[in-house]
Amino acid sequence: MKNKKHALVIAAASLLTTLTVHASPPDSSTTGEVIFSGTVEEQCGIEATEASADLAFGDAYNSSKAQVKLISNSGQHVHFKASTIDTSSFESQIESKDVYFKTEGTIAVDQNADEWLKKTIIERDDIKQNNHIDLLARVNIDEGDLDANDNYEIKTTWTIECH
Repeated sequence: MKNKKHALVIAAASLLTTLTVHASPPDSSTTGEVIFSGTVEEQCGIEATEASADLAFGDAYNSSKAQVKLISNSGQHVHFKASTIDTSSFESQIESKDVYFKTEGTIAVDQNADEWLKKTIIERDDIKQNNHIDLLARVNIDEGDLDANDNYEIKTTWTIECH
């Protein structure tokens, strides 16, 4: 019986020694490397930040400006244009060549509606520096040639294509 107790004590001590050895870390390193990675999805779009402005008449713009924000993180070129220009509130009193739009900000261009329906190329680096475009509009016709008290408006849709 003494041998059995003695064997049991030796077995218990051996088990504790084994547990103690396995509980210690394999090495004493104090650093560990962690890597984070991710991707950025391509974006191309336009956002109207100021969706309306006053329309000027004659050969000068007023100070009222609409504003759009260009969004592009891909390619080297952006094509910016007016995709639709609705002048139906003027009925047949004006033609598209009488409507002018001027941009300030990312690009500075002053041209008639027919020209704005064509693509204007903007460099990607210009958008990185400033992605806002102020838009001003005027109709090159004297106010005296229009009917008083009518509400004249020009509705436009502006688009960009990223390449």
